[in-house]
Amino acid sequence: MEKPFSEIVLKREALLTAVLLTAIAILSYSDSFNTPFVFDDRNNILENPHIRITTLTPEKVSGVFKSRSAWRPLANLSFAANFFFNGYDVFGYHAVNLFIHVFMGLLVWMIARYTLFLCGFKYRSISLAAAVLWLVNPVHTQSITYIVQRMNAMAAALFLLALICYVAARKERIGGRTAFRYRLFFALCLITGVLGLATKQIVATLPAVLFVYEWYFFQGVSGQWLKKNLLLAGLAILVIGVLGFLYLCPAPMNNFHEMYARHDFTISQRLLTEAGIVIYYLSLLLYPHPDRLNIDYDFPLSQSWNSSVSTALALAALLSLAVMAIYTARKNRLLSFAILWYLMTLAVESSIIGLELIFEHRTYLPSVFPIIALVTLAFSRFRKKFLAISVLCLVITTCGFWTYKRNTVWSERGRL
Repeated sequence: MEKPFSEIVLKREALLTAVLLTAIAILSYSDSFNTPFVFDDRNNILENPHIRITTLTPEKVSGVFKSRSAWRPLANLSFAANFFFNGYDVFGYHAVNLFIHVFMGLLVWMIARYTLFLCGFKYRSISLAAAVLWLVNPVHTQSITYIVQRMNAMAAALFLLALICYVAARKERIGGRTAFRYRLFFALCLITGVLGLATKQIVATLPAVLFVYEWYFFQGVSGQWLKKNLLLAGLAILVIGVLGFLYLCPAPMNNFHEMYARHDFTISQRLLTEAGIVIYYLSLLLYPHPDRLNIDYDFPLSQSWNSSVSTALALAALLSLAVMAIYTARKNRLLSFAILWYLMTLAVESSIIGLELIFEHRTYLPSVFPIIALVTLAFSRFRKKFLAISVLCLVITTCGFWTYKRNTVWSERGRL
């Protein structure tokens, strides 16, 4: 019989999984620990006087909140802690980034394990394979080896941890345990979500993701439940809107227009171009060969929906994904949710906000459920389990080697 969710961390399986993920991560990233500071590392770390904490005084610590990226105080605090213990020695910064990556891998294993359980799958081998495959995907090197993108990795980990706390709370409540336990997990979900927002604003979509997860895996995609809770869905969307408004304050419209003034594209052009980029991100997750990865992309700008064949195909592909999510919602909840997860977690950075068009680190969180669904599909399609495991081991080994190879590029780029 399934043990309560809160007991999973006490089991030997969790410890062995953590050890395995740590060993694989160290092997895959062993050539990254001496990679120098590059690009935005200089602005946010090397040239940021606010993180240079040498004494733990209230004045010094509070100064971190005056950093250039003041909306990300938790990430800045982590950089300040690195400076306090080891100055500008890059080894310490990379070690912390890799620790976050391993922790994220463990969270992927946990959410895969319990989501698959809710879907009725035999989840043990699938969840472990999904976590390892996610961990060694070369596209994640930008989130880990590029030091400043700790902001992205930390926010992703807190996002996923908040979801796990929510699942824990729901399982405690369904199990009929004490009110204290599920209220505690709900509180932890809220706290973790707020900490995520204090790290990077991609966590703003968390309320919508929690609502959809509840609908899919605890309510069985019930239309009746959805009708009864449309107000709650609207509230989740409203929360996201309010967070966006606060982010652009004190002059939301002026700040919004200033974002676009710094670029050579309009809102409509960005939206059309992002359609192709979202599909391209998906292709990188499926085939992340180092030669396909790039530090600085020159992605063609889409002028209108019918301006090029690639734009039309990208829009058609996005529409097909949406149709697939709807069509498979009852037949394959995991696949359907994976599509929605991918689109929702990309929404902040791949929609109307006037950011740079494309960065690989934006796939870090969105890749979680697509990889879980992909591994589950592999196990379900192979009649013999050992054959599925053999193929996945080959893919994992290849990706691990590609990750190692990709890290040499970051190291060489930093020394140019």
